Amino acid sequence: MARVVLEDLGKRYGAVWAVRDLHLAVDDGEFVSLLGPSGCGKTTTLRMVAGFVRPSHGRIAVGDEVLSTPTWHVPPERRGMAMVFQSYAVWPHMTVFQNVAYPLRCARVGPAELQARTRRALELVRMHQLADRYPHELSGGQQQRVALARALVAEPSVLLLDEPLSNLDARLREEMREEVAELQRRLGFTVLYVTHDQAEAMALSDRVAVMRDGRLEQVGTPQEVYESPASPFVAGFVGTASFLEGEAVAWREASVEVAFPGGARLCLPCPGPVEGPVVVCVRPEWLAPDPRGPLRGRVVRRAYMGDRVDCTLEGPGGRLLWRTSVPGAPALGEEVAFRVLRSAVYPRTAATTSDGSVAT
Repeated sequence: MARVVLEDLGKRYGAVWAVRDLHLAVDDGEFVSLLGPSGCGKTTTLRMVAGFVRPSHGRIAVGDEVLSTPTWHVPPERRGMAMVFQSYAVWPHMTVFQNVAYPLRCARVGPAELQARTRRALELVRMHQLADRYPHELSGGQQQRVALARALVAEPSVLLLDEPLSNLDARLREEMREEVAELQRRLGFTVLYVTHDQAEAMALSDRVAVMRDGRLEQVGTPQEVYESPASPFVAGFVGTASFLEGEAVAWREASVEVAFPGGARLCLPCPGPVEGPVVVCVRPEWLAPDPRGPLRGRVVRRAYMGDRVDCTLEGPGGRLLWRTSVPGAPALGEEVAFRVLRSAVYPRTAATTSDGSVAT
């Protein structure tokens, strides 16, 4: 059972908390991504799980075994885990085969089993035909496959990946993303994956844990995080979102009436009561043109994207991004009437900036 449990996990460097009050459980066979901007604590969290960093407080356990507390620490090599690094970390003086076989040599696995398991790992990542090459003879994607095979050959209970695709170009990154997902489905290992790329997190994960300033901001399925963001920060970081400022004037039965500058009013879904200044999050696909729509905006920017046109509308309370099909797309300067199909409404505090992010 490779269920990873992080309880009240924290790491402090001097007076600065890199990770604080983190609670997360990753079920056996689950793929969970830690998603957030640089400096949010996601890599520190991963390194604590790997055993490279000791927590300042809290507890890390896999199954029934406690791996880390402030006073107890199981070293990395005894955790039954494997890690793939952003830099690949393949040894330049070893061939592909020797790189992948190295964990088995360290574990003193017999020659026949070493050969068989190494070949099998290389076949999984489609590198068996390049087994005799050296890293300098490989592309970046091939080196990443070697690093992945080296992690898989040890048959870990938990696989840790620290931004493993960030050094690849866009097309290769998509190919490797599909390969990682397919391997995880076939082999069923537990994965904790660190990334700042929202597309990676959404495409790969059973659940996404969004981090900010060392804390978890929201944990949920990709659909939950995208469609029901818990905060303006999550709404702005995961996917594309626009933010309108308004005033909540009435709340009734899970909806709120919001007044916008210029007199426009909308009744929007809202699970809890809010009053006073609010920020309304609207994603591009949550807007629909409607000649009788309650809101109007002027096209102040128009970008042709091939399969669509991205229009920035100057609307009541702020600017909105709207994506529309190429035929019939409005011209620059044209006024568009529209309605809001769905939204997310948050109290606008002093710490919430106009773009929906939260000031530090």
